[in-house]
Amino acid sequence: MTDSNDRYDDRAWQQALDWLLRAQEQPLDTTGSAALAAWLAEHPSHRAAYDEASRVWLLTGLVPPADERT
Repeated sequence: MTDSNDRYDDRAWQQALDWLLRAQEQPLDTTGSAALAAWLAEHPSHRAAYDEASRVWLLTGLVPPADERT
């Protein structure tokens, strides 16, 4: 398995999580969408981190909370 730090740095990962959470809390308006697109275009590591954060978000949504699994 590839270490995630090989694909993007911790700062990109934290920023990706921030963007993802912001978008999940409330849909991004035009300004927010443009800012996200600009951030994603700044560096390939941004896109990689955002894609990975999105996959994690999707997977965690498929797993019921621990108190619902018992």
